[in-house]
Amino acid sequence: MTTPAIAFVGLGAMGFTMAKRLVEHQYRVTGYDVRPEAMTRFEAVGGMSAPTVAEAAKGADLLVVMTVNADQADDVLFTKGGAAALKARSNVALNASQGAPLIAPALATSAAQPAGSLLPLP
Repeated sequence: MTTPAIAFVGLGAMGFTMAKRLVEHQYRVTGYDVRPEAMTRFEAVGGMSAPTVAEAAKGADLLVVMTVNADQADDVLFTKGGAAALKARSNVALNASQGAPLIAPALATSAAQPAGSLLPLP
């Protein structure tokens, strides 16, 4: 059985700890963060980094989005191409960002659209 490849976007206080824990348990984790120092820190604990969200998501079995808010999650999943990269493989995106509960259905609806489509958030 092969170890799943995980893309982890958002390596802040919570995201870093979560991604680091996956690395400690022998998962192949590729991380992305808008702050280069966060990716350097992640590499220091054995994680891999990618220059873009789409590159992190490429070939991943699971995309974990750990951003500060729903607007950032929307940006990661659609504007930066994370979900589009996963859609080609019919894989899973887990949005663990903070945000109003009413935003989740809009993100899910957008994810179900053809790659590259973006529906406005409420």
